[in-house]
Amino acid sequence: MALTPYCTRAQVAVVLSEVGVDNRVPNDANRDTVIDAMIERATAKINNYCFTRYETSVLATSEWVTWCCVTLVIHYLNKRRNNPGVGAVAEDVDDYLEELRQIKAGTMDIAGLATRYDTSPSVGNYVVDRRYKRSIVRRVEKISTGGPQVDGLKQHTTQDDVGRAI
Repeated sequence: MALTPYCTRAQVAVVLSEVGVDNRVPNDANRDTVIDAMIERATAKINNYCFTRYETSVLATSEWVTWCCVTLVIHYLNKRRNNPGVGAVAEDVDDYLEELRQIKAGTMDIAGLATRYDTSPSVGNYVVDRRYKRSIVRRVEKISTGGPQVDGLKQHTTQDDVGRAI
């Protein structure tokens, strides 16, 4: 496997049972290869949603990520044989995919995991330009770590630097 897997064959068998795995994957020399491929596919899917916010080494320590991966593996094993999704598993897949979308959008965090970067708002590297009556705060592009000002946000200019109304 090229990726660090987020679950194991044994964890898939715990949820699906050995008989369930046998029904989805023939018991031949390629069995482990097929299951490993499905684990890698599920891991890649999770990385697609979470990689920008979390390190893979951090994701590998999460129980939530493990069970998300197990559920996706079972889903992919079902799809491999054109079996319909099992009721509870299909619902779990929908729930996990919705939560993964929220994680990618930044509206949800995985509990207990540190993100790649600090998500708290901050202000740094600003200079008050005293040449102007209203003392406009300007961001210095060369040393600023932030991006351009977000559309729709305007700086507060109803008072000058002493607090008098303009």
